Amino acid sequence: MKVKSYEDLDKLVKKYKRDVVLRETGIQVDNNVEVLVGLGETGIKAKADEVLKYLGEYVFKHDITNVRVVRSQFKDHCDKAPLVMVNMPNKESVLYGNVDKKVAKAIIEDHILNNKIVESNVVTA
Repeated sequence: MKVKSYEDLDKLVKKYKRDVVLRETGIQVDNNVEVLVGLGETGIKAKADEVLKYLGEYVFKHDITNVRVVRSQFKDHCDKAPLVMVNMPNKESVLYGNVDKKVAKAIIEDHILNNKIVESNVVTA
């Protein structure tokens, strides 16, 4: 996007500010479903990049327009990487651990599309 006016710049700042807030805090600032994939050092070693790619491709391929897949980092539960957090509007966040492509698919199909949490991979405090 070319910035031609102050209004263009303001729109750009708001867009990226929302993304940065989500990535740094996990706090959602709109009505979309946010899927955060932990890509810290432990996540990368556990192949979280493959999970991120799979989730992004799945959402795109199935034209699921209200879901955003975002890279993030998690400080806790590194032993359960890859980690994926689902933030849905007006619901508590759910953290999933040991996520592979099969679990990632279940997260989208069961949790996000059908409101059924994938209990077998939920990480608790």
